[in-house]
Amino acid sequence: MADNADPLAPSVHKWIGVIGLVIAPTTLVTGLCYYFGYTATRKMFGYLGIDTDAVGFTTNDYVARSTGVLFVAALVTLLAGTAVLGLCVYLARIAESGQHASALRTVARILVVVAAGTLLRGVVGVLRPAWAPDGQVWLTPVTLAVGACLVMMSGWVWRLAKPKHERAAVTLADRALVALSVAVLVLALFWSTNLFATKAGEVDGINAAGNLWSRESTVILDTSDRLFLPKELVVAHKLTDAASPQGETFRYECLRPFAVRGDSWVLIPANWRPQFGYAIIVDADATHRITLRTIKDAPDRIGNGDNVRRYWPCPEVVPTASGVAVQAMLPSVTETGERLGIAWDAGEDYKQGPAARSPDSSRCAGAVDTAAVPIPESEGFENRFGRRLVAPDQKSTVDESVLEFRSPSEAWDYLVATRTAWSGCVGSELVLAARGPAQRYRIDEVVETDRAVFGASSSPQSGPPCWHGVAAISNIVVDVRACGTDTAVRATTLVDHLRDRFPRT
Repeated sequence: MADNADPLAPSVHKWIGVIGLVIAPTTLVTGLCYYFGYTATRKMFGYLGIDTDAVGFTTNDYVARSTGVLFVAALVTLLAGTAVLGLCVYLARIAESGQHASALRTVARILVVVAAGTLLRGVVGVLRPAWAPDGQVWLTPVTLAVGACLVMMSGWVWRLAKPKHERAAVTLADRALVALSVAVLVLALFWSTNLFATKAGEVDGINAAGNLWSRESTVILDTSDRLFLPKELVVAHKLTDAASPQGETFRYECLRPFAVRGDSWVLIPANWRPQFGYAIIVDADATHRITLRTIKDAPDRIGNGDNVRRYWPCPEVVPTASGVAVQAMLPSVTETGERLGIAWDAGEDYKQGPAARSPDSSRCAGAVDTAAVPIPESEGFENRFGRRLVAPDQKSTVDESVLEFRSPSEAWDYLVATRTAWSGCVGSELVLAARGPAQRYRIDEVVETDRAVFGASSSPQSGPPCWHGVAAISNIVVDVRACGTDTAVRATTLVDHLRDRFPRT
């Protein structure tokens, strides 16, 4: 029977062994890639309120998505390993010289103490995770990994400190200790990578949500289904009525493509926010028509400020105003009087254009007087339309104006710069010819409420305190300065009223 045996059998077994040595590590690596890719992807989509199982990702998708996580983990591990090996080589050369044996033993003792401390911290983190400070869960696996490495290294350094002829043979207990340390190290590395994948997925979700507004690719969805989405997220139109041949159909704009698997599309509103965590999964078929559109200049021109995101669901539908439309935002003298309960004398209208260059005066002056700091053309400023009102008793005054900028992003930049400048002016004093002769003013307070900036100022010479407020909507900045009595209420009321007069369609 032995003579009739297949002569190729030993060769076949040899190749089977070789293939097994290759396939086993490959399977392990693939499994790790799948797990960490799944963890990171699920956390990212979960932040946006999407279940990855509903999207239908494949194993290859998860493996491909793990590269970012495993690259960082592998790089950190290799760097740490390189540092440890370099230290080991240095200590081995010291030991070979036969000098500093006592120093090596001292190093070994220190490593034992540090290893005990780190392992104790790791064990406490495992048994009593609630004791770990918030946001420091990662310390538990890291201390376990460091402690396991230090245990092995301390034993190696202690053995290295002895002359070669005095070194005892490696015992079974030594091998068991090394095996346990390696096991703890591997598990701790797995745990650390898992925590990193979870955090990386969360960060990716936050970044993805923050980038939806400024993405240049937008989706228009036509469907027969009525989607009850908040108006803060989408613009909805009825295309056809139920009596039409096509039946009742609706159009939804301001959506962004987030993921595509086959015919399934994951669409997320551009103005996605945690309090409006909506996402739509639709199949591109006869009842769902998906139109892709590119908006090249809208994100940069519109910007990402509260002057647009608070009022419109996406940059491509944000309107702007200019010229006569801006001037029409100023209410009549009668309307302003009704708002404030004061019968004003006839108002004095004025118009101010851009300055040729940046003004030399301090921006703190702007917290006192509406037009004290001319705005240069380089900041996108076009025109200011204003009106000054004086009460019959001459004790109360109001200066209300609307400022036109080339784009909403430039209007928001102006508001942010104003807020920053005014915040640094609290308590400062300056001499300014705001109304007639030059007077000394003190900026008493700067506050921000309802996305508007207000500055309170007073002058010992003029008497009545003043309250100055600015706010922005689209490419318009509204500016109100009220002096006399109830200045905070009057300025706030007029700022809100002027902002609400912007033509939003």
